[in-house]
Formats: sequence, structure tokens, C-alpha cells
Amino acid sequence: MKILTVDIGTGTQDIFLYDSNLDIENGFKLVLPSPTMMIHRRLKQTLLSRRPILLTGHQMGGGPSAWAIEEVARAGIPVYMTPSAATTLNDELKKVEKLGLRLFRRKRAFSYQRSARSS
Repeated sequence: MKILTVDIGTGTQDIFLYDSNLDIENGFKLVLPSPTMMIHRRLKQTLLSRRPILLTGHQMGGGPSAWAIEEVARAGIPVYMTPSAATTLNDELKKVEKLGLRLFRRKRAFSYQRSARSS
């Protein structure tokens, strides 16, 4: 029997593959930065370049990514988010807008992203 376990936390995501044919200490284990920590690191780089950011996708649970999004917005860098991505900060989108973030519908966000890449 094989069982894949994944624990995604604030700082790391821990993956373990249990195989009943192996001693437990010989199971495959992997520790990686959590997705929210990877987003946090990329957003910190944005502070240096001062380029506007566009976040799309789904809610990530907050933590490091939410803290970095708020820091970028406080620094006066424009932050654009789709409503689904904005729930990373708060399920009440009016509160997200009060933080100074601009919400885009998915279709508009992707046309904005294409035009930003071509300039």
C-alpha cells in the first residue's frame, strides 16, 4: 500500500510517500518552501523594482503572501487582483479594496497582463 501525505504550512510544504513494502525511514520525504512563502519572496523583489503587480488564481490561505501583498500596497506600488485571488487577504472584498488594492475581473486582468508584457 502507498499513501501520499502533504502538509502545506506557513513556511514549508512537507511531502511524504509511505510505502508498506519499505521501512518507514526509507520512505520518500520532501520539504519545500510553502506556496505562500514562494509568493512572499517574489513580492519582496517587487519592492525593489517598484513595478505594479497582478495576482490571479485562488485563495492561498494568507500568511506570508498576504503580509507581502499588504507591504507592497503600503509602499505605494499598484496591486491588481482578481476577486478569487483577493480572498487570500479577506473574504470580504470591500475590505480588500479599502487596503488600496484594485480588483479586476479575470478577463480584464489577463488583457491587462498581456498589454503590460508587450510594453
